Amino acid sequence: MLNEASMSLKFAVRRRALLLAVGLPWLVLSACENNSGITFGAALEDDAELSGRVREALAASPLTAHQGIFVSTRPNNVIRLAGTVDTSSIKGSAEQIARRVEGVNLVINTLHVE
Repeated sequence: MLNEASMSLKFAVRRRALLLAVGLPWLVLSACENNSGITFGAALEDDAELSGRVREALAASPLTAHQGIFVSTRPNNVIRLAGTVDTSSIKGSAEQIARRVEGVNLVINTLHVE
């Protein structure tokens, strides 16, 4: 009888340990916030929205509309421009256009001129 109770107790302890090992990190991460007070999921949605607004602004300009410019958003609303453009003037224009988009804090311009 004692052996059976001991086995049952060991099983219960292992089960709780497993639940804590799996559940606790999920619980902590789901409640985490970044510096702006936005949860991680919402931050990803905001990043996609900001990247989209920068893409729209670049597409609206005749200088940058048909260039190979890729836009990504980094933490703290930092925009990264990558790809290739025809001239250094277009490279500079793309950076200026991206900077003027509301919500952009910084632009990292890694465009290459071909």
